[in-house]
Amino acid sequence: MAFNDIDHRTQRRALEIATDVLQASGAQDIKPVGPRGLSFPAHHMGTCRMSDNPDSGVVDRNCRVHGISNLYVVGSSVYPTGGGCNPTLTIAALSLRLAEHLMQSNA
Repeated sequence: MAFNDIDHRTQRRALEIATDVLQASGAQDIKPVGPRGLSFPAHHMGTCRMSDNPDSGVVDRNCRVHGISNLYVVGSSVYPTGGGCNPTLTIAALSLRLAEHLMQSNA
């Protein structure tokens, strides 16, 4: 995966904020992780971005692909933005929400 200037700037800023928070809480001898300071491996987010508007996203609020009535995508690819935390719990919540939606739709 190739990083662009915005990715590098975002990671540098995240490292600055994390360092400030850790130092304010009394942490000492903070050592960066990974080649760019913070490590963000293997969580590909935003490739099927969620949006009510098909011009700015791939899926709607129910994870249904715009324009296709029976195709759903669930996972971190629907996140409109990524965070610094593991996305697993949010993926699980989205999956449960989609399951409830599909059960109501088929009732």
